[in-house]
Amino acid sequence: MTQQEQRYQRWTNDETLAAAVCLEFDARRRTYWKAVAEAYKEEVCSVKHLLADCWTVQSVARILLADKLQIELTLDRIQGFSLQDDILRRSINHVNWLDIADHFLADE
Repeated sequence: MTQQEQRYQRWTNDETLAAAVCLEFDARRRTYWKAVAEAYKEEVCSVKHLLADCWTVQSVARILLADKLQIELTLDRIQGFSLQDDILRRSINHVNWLDIADHFLADE
């Protein structure tokens, strides 16, 4: 394992690690996002016959969940124009929502 992999504990970068830790260690949020992930898997399974051969249930659920994570956790959350707001906005733009979606979709 490289130093970078050790530093980010399997996440893409510091921003993704910070977001994942925030979601994972808040029991209410973790429960909510696990339920959303399961709901997406079930929803995609119900229309599996409509998917092209290149798409799996997991890959479609992953994209849907990543989009929902990004929208719910970032949309209109930072409305100011201060230095701190700019830094936070730039950091959130570096979060790899697909990594976090993979985490919540993983069968544990």
